This record gives sequence, structure tokens and C-alpha cells, in this order.
Amino acid sequence: MSYEQGQDTERGRLAHISQSKMRARRPRGQKLVRFDENAPLETYCYQREDLPRDYKISGPALIFQFDTTIFIAPDWTARVDEFGNLLLAHQSSS
Repeated sequence: MSYEQGQDTERGRLAHISQSKMRARRPRGQKLVRFDENAPLETYCYQREDLPRDYKISGPALIFQFDTTIFIAPDWTARVDEFGNLLLAHQSSS
């Protein structure tokens, strides 16, 4: 699969949507999600195509897209880079 500049296929479109078409949106909802044996946590739910460049999400969160669901654990963040990739980072507790 290739992602040529200007290509606008279903699989390649995230990286090439212009910023004017992408808008930061609030989460589409919340769900109670159980991550372990502890009580469930309120977890924000996002739609992947709603996330513009440099948008940052703190876990817990779920990001839905047409072919997968991405889980952002508590103490983790996700940031959308300039190409539409999600970069995950663990937040240290110190």
C-alpha cells in the first residue's frame, strides 16, 4: 500500500486531509470501561477522522476508526502528528 502525495483513498486519506477539512471536536461520548480488577473508569470516545494535527488526548480514551479501535490507557497520551499518525507516550508518575 502506498500513500502518494494527493492520494485520497479510503486507507490513505487520513494523512492527506487538509487542516481546513479537519476540525478539533469534543469527544463523541463517554463509556464506563474496566481496565483491570478495579472499578470501571469514565473513558472518552473519539472518532479518528475528527482529530486534527497536534491534537492531544489523555487516557483513558478510545479512538474509533473504520478498521480498528485504539485504546489509550490511563497515564498515557496520544498526539496526532503532521501526517495523521498517533504518537503514544507514557506519562511518568514522578
